[in-house]
Amino acid sequence: MIDAVELMRRPLASPVSARIAPGEIVSVAGPATAGSILLRLLATLLRPDSGRLTIAGVDALADPLEARRHLAYVSPDVPLPEGLTVREYLEFLARARGRDASAAAVALDRFELPRHGLLRRLRAPIQQRVRVAAAAACGASVLLLDSPTRHLDERGRASLLEWMLAERTMGRVIVVSDAWTPADAAARTIRLTEVAA
Repeated sequence: MIDAVELMRRPLASPVSARIAPGEIVSVAGPATAGSILLRLLATLLRPDSGRLTIAGVDALADPLEARRHLAYVSPDVPLPEGLTVREYLEFLARARGRDASAAAVALDRFELPRHGLLRRLRAPIQQRVRVAAAAACGASVLLLDSPTRHLDERGRASLLEWMLAERTMGRVIVVSDAWTPADAAARTIRLTEVAA
């Protein structure tokens, strides 16, 4: 649950204020960079100019490391480690979050990923599926999906939507910055604007 979002950071033109309940999918609309800025603020990867952010009862600005334990952040801009196979990477992430390696196996199957393929040798659509599968393997309660469909093919998009809807029924909070978000999946939209440079 994202208990409170009251954030301001330039170049966003106005403060963002919201509460996002368990089981809710929220779509962020506006310029792509504005959506990415908001998701990076929520992921505690950027500091706001002002405001407050509470995630699962944790003051995310005072204790970002504790807040990140509740988060999974997906972006095509996040690099993947080169020397690992898909299975090794997903198992590492699952264990780092205190989950059994079976969580990685479920994610591998859900997103139809090659178990023994080296991450550095995968095509862009498969690498993006790996990023989404990593979020699935973590079991986070808050899923921040920044342009998750960039590079995805239709099969990957279908798997992503199916996973999002399943996670919603499990009470996960999902925030998506992507023009693709199907209308029937998003409960509401946060509209953002940017200040012109």
